[in-house]
Amino acid sequence: MTATAAPWTAPPPVDQSPAPVDPIAYAALAVVTNLIELGAATAPRSVQLTIGSSEIGYECPRRIAYRAAGVPATNLRDPLRSLVGLGMHEAMAELFRRLDARSGRFLVEFPVTYRGVPGTVDLYDRWTHRVIDWKTSTKSKIRHLRQVGPPPASRVQVQVYAAALAELGETPREVALVYLPLDGELDQTWAWVRAADPLIANEAIDRLDRLREQPPADVDAKPDRLCPWCSHYRPGSTDLTVGCPGRNGDPA
Repeated sequence: MTATAAPWTAPPPVDQSPAPVDPIAYAALAVVTNLIELGAATAPRSVQLTIGSSEIGYECPRRIAYRAAGVPATNLRDPLRSLVGLGMHEAMAELFRRLDARSGRFLVEFPVTYRGVPGTVDLYDRWTHRVIDWKTSTKSKIRHLRQVGPPPASRVQVQVYAAALAELGETPREVALVYLPLDGELDQTWAWVRAADPLIANEAIDRLDRLREQPPADVDAKPDRLCPWCSHYRPGSTDLTVGCPGRNGDPA
């Protein structure tokens, strides 16, 4: 006897009504996120007044001028990505301190200052004479960087570290930016490596010194797609002493 198939019936419609709000969970989340924002905004790096080596290579001169003049930030970005990056840096620091085992091969999270510009070297390998700076990103962003190369600010940053280490008697020969994919695997990491070149560091600091002599409002901007990530971006601003609209002095 042949079994008769049951007649097909359409699945019940998906409930499109909004999920009920749990007031206790909502209040708890608000407290936690506010505390995270407060903690990130008051971290030593966030309240640092002196412009650092990671900032002096920005393509926009006005952005540098704001930081050099110590103008308070007007654009506070969501802190989550930077916190994830910080966590990765701390993990790498712990890992390489353990690998060093007091051998002296690695300098880890090593503070330096070069021509008045402070910074922290993520890793210096005395055996390979290579300065390494960790960068965290996504796989798609890393694929893009493979095509166009790292941003100028990152290239300058790691060259400043090399120049600072050389001034301290170390012998850096190479600099490397190592991009770790937060949404990928270790074998999808990408490294950009170049020869150490103090000329790049010195040209960037010479530019910084010239910008220190000018009020930020008198410095032309170089707007690009990264304007919303600038801590002094202020859409519609007509007061350039406070914030930048992302254009050369004209309101957006």
